[in-house]
Amino acid sequence: MNASDSQRVNFDIDSHCDEFERSWRSGTRPCLRTFISSPTISDKQQLAAELVALDLEYSARFLGVFACLETYVADLPELGGRDALSPDLIFHEYQVATETGQPAVIEEYYDRFPKQAGKLRELYERMVAPSSVSRVAQHLNLTSHETLSNSIKVRCPHCFALVELRIDFDGGEIACSDCSNTFHLTDDRNKLSVAELQKRLPRFEFDRQIGHGSFSTVWKAFDTHLHRHVAIKIPHQAEWRQTDLQRVLREGRAVARLRHPWIVPLYEVGLEHDLGYIVQDLVDGSNLSEFITTRRLSISEAVGLCRNIAEALGHAHQHGVVHRDLKPANILITEDELGALTPHITDFGLATNEGEDVAVTWEGKLIGTPAYMSPEQAVGASDLADCRSDIYSLGVILYELITGERPFRGNSRVLLDQVLRDPPTSPRKLNNRVSSDLETICLKCLEKQPGRRYATADEVAADLASYVAYRPIKARPVSRMEQAWRWCRRNAVLSSVTAVLFLGLAIGLLSMTLAWQRARANARAMRLQTYVSDVVMAQRAMQNSNSRAAEVLLLRQAEKFENEDLRGFEWHYLWDLSHHFEKRIEFEETVYYMATAENGSHIAVSGRTGWIDVRSMADPTQSTRRQAHQDCASGIAIDVQNDRVFSCGWDKTICLWTLAGKQAIKRITLDTAIDSIDLSRDNKLLAAALADGSVLILTDELEQVTRFPAHSRSTLRVNFSYDGKRLASSSSNGTIRIWSTQDWQLAGELDGYTTPVQTIAWSRDNARLLSAGNDSRIIVWDVANGQKLHEHDRKKGWSLSAEFALDSESVLVSNSNGTIDQLLLSNGAVLNEFAGHSMEVATLCVFDVAGESKILSCSRDGSVCVFTLSRSENVRLFNEHTSNVKTVAFSPDGKLLASSGYDAKILLRDASSGQLLHELTGHTDGILNVNFSSDGNFLSSAGLDGTVRVWSRADGWQCIRILPTAEHLSCVEITQHGEFAIGGAKSGTIRVWDVRSGQLVREWQAHHPDAFSIDLSPDSKQLASVGFDGHVRIWDLATAAELATFN
Repeated sequence: MNASDSQRVNFDIDSHCDEFERSWRSGTRPCLRTFISSPTISDKQQLAAELVALDLEYSARFLGVFACLETYVADLPELGGRDALSPDLIFHEYQVATETGQPAVIEEYYDRFPKQAGKLRELYERMVAPSSVSRVAQHLNLTSHETLSNSIKVRCPHCFALVELRIDFDGGEIACSDCSNTFHLTDDRNKLSVAELQKRLPRFEFDRQIGHGSFSTVWKAFDTHLHRHVAIKIPHQAEWRQTDLQRVLREGRAVARLRHPWIVPLYEVGLEHDLGYIVQDLVDGSNLSEFITTRRLSISEAVGLCRNIAEALGHAHQHGVVHRDLKPANILITEDELGALTPHITDFGLATNEGEDVAVTWEGKLIGTPAYMSPEQAVGASDLADCRSDIYSLGVILYELITGERPFRGNSRVLLDQVLRDPPTSPRKLNNRVSSDLETICLKCLEKQPGRRYATADEVAADLASYVAYRPIKARPVSRMEQAWRWCRRNAVLSSVTAVLFLGLAIGLLSMTLAWQRARANARAMRLQTYVSDVVMAQRAMQNSNSRAAEVLLLRQAEKFENEDLRGFEWHYLWDLSHHFEKRIEFEETVYYMATAENGSHIAVSGRTGWIDVRSMADPTQSTRRQAHQDCASGIAIDVQNDRVFSCGWDKTICLWTLAGKQAIKRITLDTAIDSIDLSRDNKLLAAALADGSVLILTDELEQVTRFPAHSRSTLRVNFSYDGKRLASSSSNGTIRIWSTQDWQLAGELDGYTTPVQTIAWSRDNARLLSAGNDSRIIVWDVANGQKLHEHDRKKGWSLSAEFALDSESVLVSNSNGTIDQLLLSNGAVLNEFAGHSMEVATLCVFDVAGESKILSCSRDGSVCVFTLSRSENVRLFNEHTSNVKTVAFSPDGKLLASSGYDAKILLRDASSGQLLHELTGHTDGILNVNFSSDGNFLSSAGLDGTVRVWSRADGWQCIRILPTAEHLSCVEITQHGEFAIGGAKSGTIRVWDVRSGQLVREWQAHHPDAFSIDLSPDSKQLASVGFDGHVRIWDLATAAELATFN
């Protein structure tokens, strides 16, 4: 390639990247595959790398979704594989991760990409290693590569204009040429050291500075009197006067009355040793101003935040407190594990010049921040400002969150003039996703005249709640005529007041009527969109083992919408999955082991740090926690009838306790660590598994009965049979041995593992033993002859615990992801999955309560969960296929079920009884797809043998037509009355055959590549197709004309 060709390729790649960025900025995520597939670019690898860099950064910053490069490599072969990634692209991922708050350590990147490690190290040292920079660069936290020019631009905190500084600037006072105000990059003139603060405020232990503004510095501290972490605001001494202190004290008393979850509590305002201070609750989060610079909020998130803020303001206003300086910098944001945002309003009632925005607050001056100031504050009537001023500020915040811009911009003088005179730009012009109702709410808050705004913040919250619930709002939009009328009032000479008033009233009524009609017409579509969103989020919650969150999301969709129930199979499936979960008990630390009473009335748990706790399931909130061992409490057993608890630990001790006692009744010390203990069913004997490979037998008074060598390696588990006649033990070398409790002699050995066996459990008939090893295999043994009855390799890694279900026909096995599977022993099928933990399950127990099976499980995440075990007869299993099943289909009336697979046969069965009705043969290779016609009288199938076959109900489900295909079909459909068969091919073409004649009548290119799914409309006039090109297309079947395309 010559220089001109290379230059042209680079130009084309830049053009594609520019278009890719424009798509992101417009609010639509572009499809990587579409851009990379461009025929005009020959160097696909370079184009793919450039686009991946952009997509990675925009996803992290705009969507809050961080994807690692391995994900892109798996989806995009054009990247050339993991080893072909450029060091620059890998380092770009590291930079995006650190800038968006992801955990990123450069050494991990060296391990992930060993072939690029050398270049990565050079990049890191060149780009990130600190070097000598100027004082102003240090103030701004700039590194050497950011200070290569002779000047630096900083933003004025008063008017937000850029001010250019020389790099050798000495850090003194800066004058803004736009607004004539002065400011400092930092202000250390009155900053107190930690030692000085500690001396003057000895009650608090100061940790570190967490905020710094022009009025004060905020410190994280510990209140030694009340034993809690707090935030302490220390105003700068040079700006603190006695009159200011009195003002803050007065307003502090008012704010101290407020009790609301979304208002940061003010604990104390005081003066000690001539040092004023304000003590408030410590909120672990960033302020809203900082938060929206790193993450663009969705409209639903913005509405939810503002609704909560409005409710908090309503609470304050009811207590006579008006904020007067509400702005994003005074709202702290926290985010929970599900991504839900919670606001916390701070600086309530303290109209001070906090933070980066200018807020002039003292006597004779304006109170508020210009960008968020109400018109009545802008004219200096701050003493007359009431709750409607806060509503105006809330409207500015809502406007900024849904549009990304403030309604007014400029320096202080320009801002005040705009606040007083100019109407804000319509939010829908800045963001076309803003609905008319939301725009109406926002603009009503921003009315110039207080009387035109909402009367109370509670009304704002109520209208936002109505918007979220798709109910009509009370606020009415400002019509075009009303806007014209206002313009005429500002320009009275140019218009007639009477004519404009008449037209404004008429068109206003018409606009309100149309808005109502549009709201009703769109309500169902919006409701359906919310339904889909909640179901998807519920599915993700179940994948994350959070069944409680899934239940909340599903309950939101349980109500009918205008007598229509939107719930389908997906809702009922997730509801059933989440309702196995019954109860969850939280512990403060990692739970290592658990034991239960025989009837499940009590649980005893032990922790890795040596503690144990016994709780009654009638009231599991009552803890009897005690420190039992100096190292991990590795095992525990409970005897409720005799008020006894046994515990063992890695500190080589075994202890005897009462259920509630804090002191051990007896403690014995051994010469080796104990891995687990088990209490016999009659509560008379205690067996201990010892790390030296032996088994120790004790009485219920901890008197030794015997100790015998059991294994050549550590004994991991011991378990008494239900009749107490035998004891099973397992070892770290994979051996399982059975011992007679009469003479403690070896009664049998089960040979099947070479890796540690973590769990063993007896069946209730004492004839079988269940074992689970680190090699992921589950084995059920016949103890009498030592033979394997069932063996299943779960391919899910090792299990810490397994138990027989009460019916002994299925077993419960824990997984490392926090879920529990119920396996059918006959074939290993998963009957049920139970989700409730976020980490691996350590112990399982099964018991019966009033004829209903319950599961008790404890997890390393510090939780104990109770599940209800459904009966296995509710699940039907069909295993007539001899190879993998590829597809299933119900007939339209739901009475027949068809299944096909790689065994080249189609099975038709009664969907209600499961009875096999017909076995359809004829294909000579695997069958990829089957489908019924919409009238249920025909069945079509596509096979790997290169044929499509049509089967007729009227002919006893015999094959009535064989249609040859030139290539393998991914999917097949048949029209309503069996006239035409339609297939989607791997090449992306769609073919239509006349069934009667067997001729191919139509063919067209639908996708690039692979039309992998098609579906006919009920009347068979339209066809929908989906391809790997990311498009869904609708076709007219008669003409093959494309009717619509969705990306």
